[in-house]
Amino acid sequence: MLAFETQDDAAVHYLFEPGSFIPLAQVHTDAIQGVKVPAWNQYNPYDPERDPLLQAGPEPSAPRAVYYYHADHLGTPQALTDAQGQLALEMDYKAWGEAREVIAEAAASADIRNPFRFQGQYHDDESGLHYNRYRYYDPEIGRFISRDPIGLMGGINIHSYAPNPIEWTDPLGLENGRAVKNNMKRAGRPCPKWYAGHHLIAEQLGDHPVIKEATDRGIYNINRNENGVALPTRQADSLSSGKPLHSGNHLSAYYESARKRLDKIGNPKQMSNDELLSKIGKVEMKMKSDLEQDKIRLQTTDPRPANTTCML
Repeated sequence: MLAFETQDDAAVHYLFEPGSFIPLAQVHTDAIQGVKVPAWNQYNPYDPERDPLLQAGPEPSAPRAVYYYHADHLGTPQALTDAQGQLALEMDYKAWGEAREVIAEAAASADIRNPFRFQGQYHDDESGLHYNRYRYYDPEIGRFISRDPIGLMGGINIHSYAPNPIEWTDPLGLENGRAVKNNMKRAGRPCPKWYAGHHLIAEQLGDHPVIKEATDRGIYNINRNENGVALPTRQADSLSSGKPLHSGNHLSAYYESARKRLDKIGNPKQMSNDELLSKIGKVEMKMKSDLEQDKIRLQTTDPRPANTTCML
């Protein structure tokens, strides 16, 4: 994800919801100063006292301005407002993500812009395409311009974004947000009506070194049946079933719990396929157990009493 942009005398830092590609704010500051690295050679030998890594960095300056994102249910930016709540920028989209920006006069003079589109996408001004991490997306035709790098595991249409951009997302440019639900159905575990297919290891962790290594080897699909459980999307069903509510963006603690467990696996490049897949499977089971034992929740709006246990 984009951390910051800097040019001339100004920089913009981007903040995101933890474990996701949903933007929260733009922080405008002075330009980030580069560090000059000496050209060490036989005539200019290495000197630790001149090593940039051993020098104190410049003191951070106070932000010039902060602008806050307002996103829809899928995490697509709809507007930016300033610290006083005044509208700085508003976004309109066609069905497949082609955007039109309406920029307030004051914001235009401050060079305010929004580079983000559908969740996980960054607009490239030169090409008009959207960078979607693993490939580029063309919003005019609603399709990726290259084949799905995971092949047919993402579906038989290897250039499609999603059947329905109102409900589905593809933050990594690999496959749509309902793939785990479809894989559960194919495995004989269909989700009931008003239930969602929940990723035990979140899609947003697809670029974690452990998951990426297993995906690159072709031995793991984050949307596989084993990584999914059916969870209710309505509070009434959550109460009656005792199962965790799955509605909206998840709490950051859930993402961090999965990330820390993946971190503990170690260096995946030193493992055989069987060992790596086994360790990932254990993380999936631990995340499932935590949900069953109510050790962690997905939503602040979960209506169940504390310590409600269930079987998933």
